[in-house]
Amino acid sequence: MSFSSSVKDEIAAGKLKGERNRRALLAAATNVAGTITIVSGGMGIRYISETYSVGKLVSKLACSLYPVQCELFIKETETGRKNRSVIADLSGEGCGDIIRLSGLMDYVDDAYRERMKEELICDAETIKSYVKGAFLSAGSVSNPEKAYHLEMVCRHEGTAQFLCELLESLDIPMKYFERRGAYVVYTKGAETIFSLLALMEASDSAIKFENARMLKTAKNDVVRLTNYENANMQKTAKASAWQLICIEKIRTHMGLEKLPQALRDVAEARINNEEASLSELAAMLDIGKSGVNHRLKKLIEIAEGIDD
Repeated sequence: MSFSSSVKDEIAAGKLKGERNRRALLAAATNVAGTITIVSGGMGIRYISETYSVGKLVSKLACSLYPVQCELFIKETETGRKNRSVIADLSGEGCGDIIRLSGLMDYVDDAYRERMKEELICDAETIKSYVKGAFLSAGSVSNPEKAYHLEMVCRHEGTAQFLCELLESLDIPMKYFERRGAYVVYTKGAETIFSLLALMEASDSAIKFENARMLKTAKNDVVRLTNYENANMQKTAKASAWQLICIEKIRTHMGLEKLPQALRDVAEARINNEEASLSELAAMLDIGKSGVNHRLKKLIEIAEGIDD
């Protein structure tokens, strides 16, 4: 099971307190994923999901809130691999009320958003329920071990704007963009994804996400530290090689014994400890690191002044 599916299962299994919260979730699910169908006696609504728990929840909410009947079934198709679609077909006189309240036939504009706030979205709890409905029906979240990405796909730009406004009111900033005629509300921020999972009361998934994020961060820190240490080692090796070349030039052309004692001591320490860092040479000679660096630079200047 994918991480996204496990998140949806956890959310769908949670309890929704109060009729208004249940209506808000169903309204969001209908707006982003419902399709109007023609059935005997009038209009129906079809919901298609990849997750059985989502189809079951939509069916349960619709039948408990409105005078509707629901047929829930699974459709499997063979397209290189087996794909499963969970379909919930609603019928009955209550479908008209669901369609009206969700705005499924309306242009999602300021008037729609105001009506939603008046009839459904009245506080933080109903906002949470609305966001849950949108995510369950048209959302996905990447496996945090691979990437950080959460999105909800809306058919109307107004719905995407509305979702962003609702989330912003709860200090969860998200953006949206157009993709193939749809509008995708998304975030790639790890902290935002964690906050949204917690908001939707997917606490177990939020903990798994945070653990994966912490492990990934730790691994990245180790890689960065290793790269830094390797770079320093390479830098030290290059510097040491050039210092040895210069010291050998001095020994060949003038002899180390002609150097001042301080420079001679550093030169001999470098010859005997080719891979030592400045700090290690300083400890051997019982002088400061800057002192060793200054004397090695002086040796290089002397060597560069010798005519070959």
